[in-house]
Amino acid sequence: MKLNMDTIQFENRWEIEDIALALNKFLKAYPNDKTADTVKELVGHLDVMDMAW
Repeated sequence: MKLNMDTIQFENRWEIEDIALALNKFLKAYPNDKTADTVKELVGHLDVMDMAW
């Protein structure tokens, strides 16, 4: 994973899957957290990126 200012470049699809897995664990642990909607949206974007890889 490479960081360039406001961009994160993933070097392989496993990084994307690991992050999505961690975010899903967060959602299961804290389903009523006020950030849950934002986290769900990010997981959706990561899923699309993973499918397009």
